[in-house]
Amino acid sequence: MKVVLKNGKGQMGDILSKKIHLINVDRYVYLYHTWNIEDKSQESQIVEYEKFKSFVNKYKYNRIIFISTTSQKESEYVKYKQMSESFLIENCKDCMILKFPTLIGKGVFYDFKNGAKEPEGDMEIMSLKEAVEKILEKINYSGILKSFYFKGHKIDADLVYEMVRL
Repeated sequence: MKVVLKNGKGQMGDILSKKIHLINVDRYVYLYHTWNIEDKSQESQIVEYEKFKSFVNKYKYNRIIFISTTSQKESEYVKYKQMSESFLIENCKDCMILKFPTLIGKGVFYDFKNGAKEPEGDMEIMSLKEAVEKILEKINYSGILKSFYFKGHKIDADLVYEMVRL
């Protein structure tokens, strides 16, 4: 059997695709990490949610691991990620949700760099490499829990802003 990376594009997908073939699994495991993080409008997030539901309905008799967010920000992005988590648990017996803080890569870091976002409060961040290691550690988890939260490193958003704007 093997680990299948749904839409292995992007920074995390690049790292995962180089490592997942090293993991031994006794069933098909689907990693779903693709999501539109650029456009957080309701319309865009509904499209992502519908794509996810279709994916779950197609592969629900396999193991599905959904990469989600720890964010509690009032946004359509977080709302539809949470709705996806619920849908997965309700419709797939062998599933797992891995919730990560802001990953160092695209998204807010690019928004800081190009001036599209201003810093606010504290941020919780994690490197892509660390996130991938957490995913690989959980692939063969066989307990009854369905959702895992991973803590990142808390840092002042102004400091992150200064670092990426240099």
